[in-house]
Amino acid sequence: MKGIPYDGNDPEYFDLYHRKAAPNDHGWLTINTEWQHEWYYSIRELIDKYHPDLLYSDSALPFGNVGRSLIAHFYNDNMAQHKGHWKRSIPAKNLRKEDLYKMLSEE
Repeated sequence: MKGIPYDGNDPEYFDLYHRKAAPNDHGWLTINTEWQHEWYYSIRELIDKYHPDLLYSDSALPFGNVGRSLIAHFYNDNMAQHKGHWKRSIPAKNLRKEDLYKMLSEE
């Protein structure tokens, strides 16, 4: 709405929104490690509480080792819930076979 400022730009509301990104952080996936870890712990809480059957990412594997660790946790949680059998999946764009092998051996 024209003329009405966005709450996310107001420092008073930083507890509801992220702080402003660094000037060089303008890609689809952030380079801010604090935000990456916030993502990790939010999604890990979702996995631990609700044991979803599917996690979807509209990007390549997010955040390198942070993303691989989270996805390894997702698969390991799934196997624990289903007596060693996989019953879940993670559709993601550009997921490479070598990333999958790394994920499964990380946690």
